[in-house]
Amino acid sequence: TTHTMSTMYLARLNIMSESVVYCSHLLSRKLLLSSISPPTDSSFFFFLMIRRPPRSTLSSSSAASDVYKRQAYGAEKYWDERFLNDGDEFDWYLKWAPLIKDQLEQLGLAPESQILVIGCGNSSLSRDMYDDGYENVTNVDVSSVVVQQMQRKHSKRCMEWQHADVRDMYLFDEDKFDFIIDKACLDCVCAAENSTANMHKALEECLRVLKPNGQLASLSYDWERAKYFEQEGWEQHPTEIALEKPQAMGVPSDLDPNYCLYVGKKR
Repeated sequence: TTHTMSTMYLARLNIMSESVVYCSHLLSRKLLLSSISPPTDSSFFFFLMIRRPPRSTLSSSSAASDVYKRQAYGAEKYWDERFLNDGDEFDWYLKWAPLIKDQLEQLGLAPESQILVIGCGNSSLSRDMYDDGYENVTNVDVSSVVVQQMQRKHSKRCMEWQHADVRDMYLFDEDKFDFIIDKACLDCVCAAENSTANMHKALEECLRVLKPNGQLASLSYDWERAKYFEQEGWEQHPTEIALEKPQAMGVPSDLDPNYCLYVGKKR
């Protein structure tokens, strides 16, 4: 058992090492070139931030940093500071087209659908959806900073931007939305402290604001999230759809080659 665990941890360390090399490579190119496309496989960065080797292999300062990061993902202050310090557009995992668009349209997304994007951040997702004809988009984020930034940036588009916590979306009435779209918001809830309780709160709120037969489409790096949909109100089991990760500048990865798109349907 000890040997198996050691092998597993070494594998994780190797993956993290590859991620560091990849990030360093991107940074070096950005310093050398005046223009460079942003990295397309942001899973490297998310994995690097939230997956760590076991505490026994860390120094006390590293372990303390790990605890801090887990607390930070659930804290509004962390995200406010992050968006204040880095206002550049950033998309977790995948952009709107083609994969997310194709899947959501197959699920019944239509231009008249009422859509809620949770944890919108400064992603291009809502803008691209709006420009693609899906104009009934409401966006929420726990960071008031990024909400204000996006309100200014997209003032000519008739979208709604609201400061709200996915665990308590008191701003919205029941049975309001046809679709809720999530890219990494619920992953961040799972990465913070008290993840199980907070995931239940978040999914209860999603159920509350969804119309009957409304759908939550949640894109995740993790294939073990289905258990959270066991609470009353969802259909028996979420659909799990594999969406291929983009190749990041040809850098090979030992990570799972697919993201998981969970689709939960309200009864």
